[in-house]
Amino acid sequence: MQKYSVLIPAAGLSGRMGQSKAFLPYPSAKSLADAIIQNYLNENCVKIVLVLNKQDYHHPDKFNFFPVHPKVHVLLNPNAKKGRFTSIQTGLLSLSSQYPVFLHNVDNPPTPSALISDMLENLEDHAFLIPNYKLTNGHPLLMRDQVMEAIKNANENANLRDILSAFEGKIMPCEFPEVLVNLNTPEEYERFLNLES
Repeated sequence: MQKYSVLIPAAGLSGRMGQSKAFLPYPSAKSLADAIIQNYLNENCVKIVLVLNKQDYHHPDKFNFFPVHPKVHVLLNPNAKKGRFTSIQTGLLSLSSQYPVFLHNVDNPPTPSALISDMLENLEDHAFLIPNYKLTNGHPLLMRDQVMEAIKNANENANLRDILSAFEGKIMPCEFPEVLVNLNTPEEYERFLNLES
């Protein structure tokens, strides 16, 4: 399997959830962020970057929620209030363009290992790849160096969708409904956990 890196933007203020999404409890894991990280952490993973806001970054017990591992790096986005795009830029600046990068938002459930493998296999020469379940695009996004460089060099007010529109990507049908799940409120999170149990 191809080597890859992972970027997890988690610097949002989580207003609707009422608490940090990165620190949310998750079955058989230290937290939701930990569960996401553990699904990617294998011999083919080069580096995982988790981007936090100032409050979460300075949380005294933050490493109780994430794996302490040489491949896992926790970064501060000092401009978190300016939006998610600045977290993506912050994370990409610490990642090599040599390897494709999974962009996995902290409010999306962990990615099944089989989907990770399928996406890497199907990326081929495309600039990016998006999984699609029943004709609806989902997550995570897998991107190559040219997209990464465009994001790094963009204005902080830029839009990821607009940047992607300038490249030839691939939409990959899959059989994993969780690619469409977003966990933005306590009700959505509880409903998802009940489905998983």
